[in-house]
Amino acid sequence: MRKTLLLVAAASLVISCSNGGNDAESIRKQIASLREQSITIDNQINELEKQLETVAGEKTEAGMIPIKVKQLKPEAFDSYIEFSATVEAVKDAKVSAETPGIIRTIYVERGQQVRKGQAIASLSSETIENSISEIETQIELARDVYNKQKALWAQKVGSEIQYLEAKNRLESLERRKATTKAQLAMSTLKAPFDGIVDDILMKEGELASPGITVAHIVNPSRLRITADISETYSNTIRKGEKVEVNFPSTPGLTLTLPVNRTGKVVDMSTRTFKVELLAANPNNTILPNQIANLRLKASHEMTALVVPSIVVKQDAKGSFLFIAEQTTKGFVAKKVYVKVGTNYQDNSTIQSGIKAGDKVIIAGFAQVSNGSPVVIR
Repeated sequence: MRKTLLLVAAASLVISCSNGGNDAESIRKQIASLREQSITIDNQINELEKQLETVAGEKTEAGMIPIKVKQLKPEAFDSYIEFSATVEAVKDAKVSAETPGIIRTIYVERGQQVRKGQAIASLSSETIENSISEIETQIELARDVYNKQKALWAQKVGSEIQYLEAKNRLESLERRKATTKAQLAMSTLKAPFDGIVDDILMKEGELASPGITVAHIVNPSRLRITADISETYSNTIRKGEKVEVNFPSTPGLTLTLPVNRTGKVVDMSTRTFKVELLAANPNNTILPNQIANLRLKASHEMTALVVPSIVVKQDAKGSFLFIAEQTTKGFVAKKVYVKVGTNYQDNSTIQSGIKAGDKVIIAGFAQVSNGSPVVIR
């Protein structure tokens, strides 16, 4: 723009010279006039450049790319493995009948606390009870016969076979009675442990059968947290390692738990193995079947060189980034190939290629190339 204005001024000078005569005094006047115009034009250009700087938002040197840098220094860097897990109660049972029968009475309600062995429901048992009465009558007769045969045998009256048959008959009936009483006990459904009746799925009068749930009982005071982890970490996660656990549906609740068990088999379809934690839940704050997020420390470095992951680029030769290098003419961008270490939460550690004190370009890196003049903001 400055050159254009000067050319206009020069053209004016030629025109003036052609119109105003060739005497020295006239030429001097024209030169003085043009110098005044040149000063005015320079002032206008300077003012416009200031306005341009204001509009652009930053002041730049001619031909230089503005950048921001991070001067590297060793720092601590932790990386974590994060994955989702499911929560279940260690004691969780779906109670069903051991023998078919009509539900006669349900003794509990949903949400009720129950003790181990407490009756949940009973099935109709008239047939079994009648069978027991008949067997008891038969036992009385068999006992009388046995006692008489025993007395006769002691006196060497009768045969040994008669005595043994009477004895066997009595013992057989007693075993049959015990078996029938066991069947009668099966007609009462009992709580397998202390817990809460979470749900009742059948009604009085309905037919209960083995395998069909009558009631769901859970004890949420102790929980099992299970996650499927990629086989990549099979040599990283060990029993006893501390894991940070939080629950998206329960903000603010974070537990630190040791790994209780790691699976010894990799699932063929998902290429994962099981990791299990155990947690106390005294106030029942955590509900079974909630989703949990697990966070396990994967690495810890005390003197790492850390850069934003976004500044690391790739080409055919490998990973690289740009640093600002001081030269006699100022800073220039320098392309440096690096070996990347651990990546975590938008940051990466650099194992080789750069050193402490280097100025890594973290803003403006997309505009520079190797050797580009830059100015640090």
